[in-house]
Amino acid sequence: QAEGQAVLARPAMAAAPPAPRPAPRPEPEPEPAPPPERRLEGGAHALLEALGRGPRDALTRAEAAVLAGLSPTAGYTRAAWKALAADGRLVERADGRVEARTAVDAGPLDPDPVVEAWAAKLGGAAAPLLRRLWTAGPAPAAEAAADVGLSSTAGYTRTGWKRLRSAGLIVRAAGAWDVAPVLRQLQHLKRADEGAYS
Repeated sequence: QAEGQAVLARPAMAAAPPAPRPAPRPEPEPEPAPPPERRLEGGAHALLEALGRGPRDALTRAEAAVLAGLSPTAGYTRAAWKALAADGRLVERADGRVEARTAVDAGPLDPDPVVEAWAAKLGGAAAPLLRRLWTAGPAPAAEAAADVGLSSTAGYTRTGWKRLRSAGLIVRAAGAWDVAPVLRQLQHLKRADEGAYS
C-alpha cells in the first residue's frame, strides 16, 4: 500500500447473542383433596341406612321414615332429609321416590326390631295394636282391639289408632287395618331368606 495510507482494519464479526432459554413450564396445580364427608346426625344416618337396606332400591320418604323409626312429618325428620340432600347423598327419582347415592354394604333390615322399636316408642294403646297387626295380620279395628283386650270405642284406643296412622305405620284396605306395606315386604324377604336356609 502507499506510504501514509491508513490501513483499515476489517471489523470483527459480532458474536450472536445466546438463544433465550425456554421458559420453564409451570407445575400443574395439584388436585384439591375432596372435602371430608360431614358426620351425619342420628336421624339422617338412620334415613340413609333405611334407604340402603329397604326392600326396594328406592322408597318414598314416608316409607324410609317408617324404617328409620322417625315420624314422617316431624321437623327433625325434615331437617334430616335436608341434610342428606345438601350433602349430595340422595338420588331424587321422577316418581317421587328417593334412593341412597352410595350403596350400603349390608342386607335388608330385619323388620321385627323395627316394629318393636316403634311399639316401645309410641306406647299406650298403639303398642299392643301394632304388635297384633304385625304378628296376626290384617283385621278390622274392632277385632284387633278386642284381640288385645281393648275397647274399640274408648278414647284410649282411638288415640292409639291415631298415633299409628300419624306415624305412617298402618294402612287400611277392604275394611281391615294392616302394617305399612314396606314392613310387610321386609317380612316376606326375611321369611324367604329363612326358608332358603332351613
